[in-house]
Amino acid sequence: MGRKAVNKQRKQNLDKARPWVEKLIPGLTGQSLAKLTMADFARIMGKSKSTVYEYFTSKEEILEYAVRLHIEKIEGFEAIFQGPQGKPREEYEAVLALLAGGLDGITSAFLHELRTLFPTAWQPVEEVFELVIAYFRQFHQHYMDQGVFKPTSLDLLTRMDSWFAFEFLLSHREDEALADLLLAYIRMRFEGIML
Repeated sequence: MGRKAVNKQRKQNLDKARPWVEKLIPGLTGQSLAKLTMADFARIMGKSKSTVYEYFTSKEEILEYAVRLHIEKIEGFEAIFQGPQGKPREEYEAVLALLAGGLDGITSAFLHELRTLFPTAWQPVEEVFELVIAYFRQFHQHYMDQGVFKPTSLDLLTRMDSWFAFEFLLSHREDEALADLLLAYIRMRFEGIML
């Protein structure tokens, strides 16, 4: 086991840590979170353990910050979810590009371990999944009302999206890129309901 974090005051301004913490998620590709130590995290980020401990007390704290930074970096994230804009094909493609870009290099195994081993770090991911599901529910309703999509059960569509996000993606054990799985799922869904 690694050493226990010393009970001392941590630096509150994480702006200095941001550039090196942003290296963490891409550096974790193909690695098991369960097997990595703080020394491994420090090596991936290009810092000493003592520097990392100046800012963080645990792997979970680092991962939570890294996940939030990763989500924050997704360009256009907030704007895209403001509601239907009147051009379903363009919206659909913009959301696909946004989600695929955000999932680039992330695998099901990574998300499964994050959810299982680091629930605090998992929370921002779950919030994004829930936001996406709510957005698609609103999107479907709007374009059904406009006669662009075939009328169907919103509850069924929402449950399918929820199952895909929280069950399939997290239980899919192969190291297939999530971006590819997401693109296949959403294309199947939308191309099946467009008039």
